[in-house]
Amino acid sequence: MKELTKLDEERTERLLEANAQADRQVVQVKEAASDLVRICADPELAKQCFSLTKRMEIEENEFNLNLPRYIDTFDRRSGSTSARPSKDLEMRRIQNKTLRNACTNC
Repeated sequence: MKELTKLDEERTERLLEANAQADRQVVQVKEAASDLVRICADPELAKQCFSLTKRMEIEENEFNLNLPRYIDTFDRRSGSTSARPSKDLEMRRIQNKTLRNACTNC
């Protein structure tokens, strides 16, 4: 009887952990969506984050997809390279990983 109670408690704990993780992922997806809306609404910010690049240019760069080759990360106000796109990129990587994990559970 004690073993059943212990197993039931472990199951409940795992369910709570899974629900908490799902809630965090939902929050991350909503944040990503609001960030994309904000970025797309500002053409200057969009230029720093997105680029439509022809295949020929990618081939010329030997399929190197480093963002500074395709987007302007130079901050004209401070005269230095902006860290924002790399921070946004890291956030997108985390969100994409989260989305992939969420989709595999669908």
